[in-house]
Amino acid sequence: MSYSIAFWNIPPEIKSPLDIPADFKLPPLGSETEVLAIFAEVFPEAEVNLFTDKRYPYATWLTLSGENFALMFSVGKDEAGTICDLDINNKRMDDSFEKTLELLGRLWKHTGWRAFDTSEGMFISFDTEGLQAWENARCRIIDPAQLNV
Repeated sequence: MSYSIAFWNIPPEIKSPLDIPADFKLPPLGSETEVLAIFAEVFPEAEVNLFTDKRYPYATWLTLSGENFALMFSVGKDEAGTICDLDINNKRMDDSFEKTLELLGRLWKHTGWRAFDTSEGMFISFDTEGLQAWENARCRIIDPAQLNV
């Protein structure tokens, strides 16, 4: 099972992605300097880097690495170069998944940024109840008789 989570600066009164107005403009997370400072504060034990791959000048990446973990976020920017979203994708669910959730939860709790599962179409809360709801949604069992195959 894989997952894709985006961090956005969406007001808490928007309870569901369905509540996002059509004309909604995503507020920025901050400048590169501000976002790097946030990561340094939230993850003092980690090395944080922001870089652009010369082969793909339109893509920016933020890496977070420590003794027992390594995460890589793709960075979305607006026309002014301000960071508007951070996305993390993972194609596997293994022992590192628990550590990933712990790290993402620290970021979520510190910043108030909203975490959005792009494959499930739902906001995620990294408290116990929110993680249980997310796990239930991701692991739901579908009756094969309901599939149109």
